[in-house]
Amino acid sequence: MNLVKTMWTKTLAEYFAAASFGAVSIPSDAPQTNVLSSYVTIGCSGISSDGSTWSSRGPLDARNLRGWAEAADSVVAQRGIDLNEYQYRVYLMPTSVGLVSFGDTKEAFRPNNILRVWAAVLDTNVNAANMAHELGHNLGLYHAQGYDDSGALVEYADASCPMGSASQLAHYNAPSSVALGWTTPQAVLRAADLPVGVWSTFKLRGLADSAVSSLQIFPGSWNSTWGDSDQLLVSFRRYTPTNADSGLQPQFRNKVQVHSLSPNYFGFGPSVLLAGALDDDTRAVWPRPGSAAPPDAASPQLVVRVLLVDEANGAAYVSLCRRAGGNGNSCAF
Repeated sequence: MNLVKTMWTKTLAEYFAAASFGAVSIPSDAPQTNVLSSYVTIGCSGISSDGSTWSSRGPLDARNLRGWAEAADSVVAQRGIDLNEYQYRVYLMPTSVGLVSFGDTKEAFRPNNILRVWAAVLDTNVNAANMAHELGHNLGLYHAQGYDDSGALVEYADASCPMGSASQLAHYNAPSSVALGWTTPQAVLRAADLPVGVWSTFKLRGLADSAVSSLQIFPGSWNSTWGDSDQLLVSFRRYTPTNADSGLQPQFRNKVQVHSLSPNYFGFGPSVLLAGALDDDTRAVWPRPGSAAPPDAASPQLVVRVLLVDEANGAAYVSLCRRAGGNGNSCAF
């Protein structure tokens, strides 16, 4: 239990404070944060508040997860803890149920609903990145998708983001952090800001370094196949041992990324990693010239080129150019 308390009141508290630039805090002490010091034992079966029957034998479905949570809540209430004080509730389960985890997704039209996380954990290992993933759902986030080597879209393929398959704590990717309001784009670009055939240069701040970072682009302003709210986000993933990207996997460190996002009415939706590791060396351009692979074919006649990555000063210099129709040599370099 000490491991759980440390993870919750120190590791995750420090991560969310840094990643949100102070917008989110997890107090370390009760009553705001209450990590139980002993296990909770529930019965073999019961009836949930919605009238459905649950069983401790499984299966792992919404009905049983809800039943287990409500049964655990009942035991905790009998210990004198007022659960009405806690909107966010985390249930750590034995690994006999499988190495699984689940998180309620926040419903913006029900701001005060109870939000739960269920996670199977080993006594000696509580994965903070996994917790950030499920808590991300509580905050409203969707999965961070990407493409595999065959060009298939994969649900968790963005390994640079906790909402994808990041194995260590790293900053939420640009679409997620912007949707949460933790970061604000340093430039919002539409057709009028990106004349055809003209290179426009920007100095990108590190996503984990500044609350104002990334470029937000609305291709629907010139490309009819994109919706009005569909977005591209260009960001720089600066790595330092002390920022919120300290756990970023090596292949993404100090690289420029391109994501797409088709948000819902509330600004959330699954992000798609189109270019994960652009730099000023061998992978400097998106889309790759001549490539018909889905991540490149997704480009709305827009070219992103990395001019310089300045690791020492925490900046990346990128140029954007909007192509003319057809095969478009209007953005030659």
